[in-house]
Parts: sequence; C-alpha cells; structure tokens
Amino acid sequence: MPGLHRYLGTPILTAMINLLFGSKLTDCNSGFRAFRRDRLPAWHVSSPGMEFASELLVNALRAGAKIVEVPITLRSDQRHRQPHLHTWRDGMRHLLTILARAAWLFLHGGLAIVVLSLLIATMCAFGPRLVFARFTVFDYHTLIFAVLLGFLGTQVFGTGLLLQLRDRDRSRGLRHNSSTCMKGSSSGSSPALPRVLSVVLASWPGVGRSTALL
Repeated sequence: MPGLHRYLGTPILTAMINLLFGSKLTDCNSGFRAFRRDRLPAWHVSSPGMEFASELLVNALRAGAKIVEVPITLRSDQRHRQPHLHTWRDGMRHLLTILARAAWLFLHGGLAIVVLSLLIATMCAFGPRLVFARFTVFDYHTLIFAVLLGFLGTQVFGTGLLLQLRDRDRSRGLRHNSSTCMKGSSSGSSPALPRVLSVVLASWPGVGRSTALL
C-alpha cells in the first residue's frame, strides 16, 4: 500500500467513520469482509466503485450491525500489476460517501453557524467598538460579514435537510434529485446551493484487518 494511502488517507477516513458513527474501527479499507446474507439488503449498498467499502461499513453501522475486527496476515502481490486505485478521485468518493450519510453534521453545523451570525448581528446593533485603539469592530463591515455567515449557515442546514430527506426516500432515485437540483438552479431560488451540494455528496461515489459485520 502506498505511503499516502497507509499513513494519511486510510487513517483519516477511518477516524471520520469512528467519530461520526460511533465505531471503533482500525482499518475502514480492508477488503476482507464477512457478513450475513440476510442483513445485506437492509443496508442498501449501491456504490459501484472503491467507495463501496466505506458505504458498506457506514450503512451497517447505521442499521445497528455489530462489527468485529479479526487480525489477519497480508501477503503482498508480487506480480507488479498497475494499481487500479486512483488516489484523489477514489479518496474523494470515500469522503463524500461518508459525509452524505451524516446529515446531522450539516444540520447541527448549519444551525450553529446561523446562531453565531445572529449573535454577531446583535452585537452590531449596539454600535461599533474600538479595539486596541486602532481597529473598529461591530460596524457595517462586521454586519455584512454576519449576513454572509448567516447565508452560509442556511445553505449548510438546507443541505442537511435534503440529505435527510433523500435518506428517507431512496426510491425516488438520483434522477429525481438531479432534476430538482436543476430546477432550483434555473429559478434562482436560494435552496439551489444546498440542492447542488446534497446531490454532489450523494451521487459523487457513482461517477490489514478482516472485518465481520453481524
């Protein structure tokens, strides 16, 4: 395994899954998986690429599956074949697959940003303040920043809502989501950005331990 994958990519993705979904994995990219056949349909795994490894783990964790890691011995392939893994493209697919299934992160994060923007705007209502006898804060430029920050928060929150809705209604499929995104973009409405982000997060994946999922 290349050093970039072993010491940067895989540890970061594993840490994200552990943090967002409450697991205790040590290697999210292990290709050795064992699971019960009757459980697989309930996990709704559909990714066609390398991100399948992350989607399988995340969906299983969200469904309440128990995951156990068993130490194994890995022997490297000596045939010197051309690697079929694309570092940045496949890494981004893994990342977006994980984030697309953590709608709460966008909901809570967006709400926190909106609250922060409201606090800054409230401080601006009491007039400007001079800091270090040189810098003026809570003036009109700070208010502009608060408005932009609030707009960003609503977009992040809206992305979380759309990801949550998509998660609840998978039967509508990617085509409907893409169509809705294009309509929102063409009409110039403010929810267009979260629609684009949610579709990108949800659909981008389409474009040494052994793990047992029980």
